[in-house]
Amino acid sequence: QKGWETLTIEEWPATQNVGCAMISEKEILIFGGYRYAKQAGDSYLFNTETKKLKKSGNLIEPDTFLQTVPQIYNGKIFATGCHKIDIHVYDIQTRTWDIIRKKEWMDPLFAERYSKMKDLSYISPITKPFKQV
Repeated sequence: QKGWETLTIEEWPATQNVGCAMISEKEILIFGGYRYAKQAGDSYLFNTETKKLKKSGNLIEPDTFLQTVPQIYNGKIFATGCHKIDIHVYDIQTRTWDIIRKKEWMDPLFAERYSKMKDLSYISPITKPFKQV
């Protein structure tokens, strides 16, 4: 019978409010959160077969991801941070982080610049959807 399995991972720094997303059949990206009452900016890849954790760079700025649901689009993970409400972007192929600042994506021209991305409002906590240009 299958069920939950508790893992003890020695190299994992104690954090809470982390973000995570499955990026392949055997890898989960774990990022951000709190560590010792400060926002964390590191990220790790957890291999579900070997149960090993591997460092995978740092967010551009530390952030937490409580109750956010990262979305995968066009080979990238988009996750809205809880504090500054920036959108953190992880490129699955290059394994690098980028950031879209709140002031940029709240700009009405954002929809025009990112028009190939259908509607990013579902990954952000803003109250009104982007104006489609």
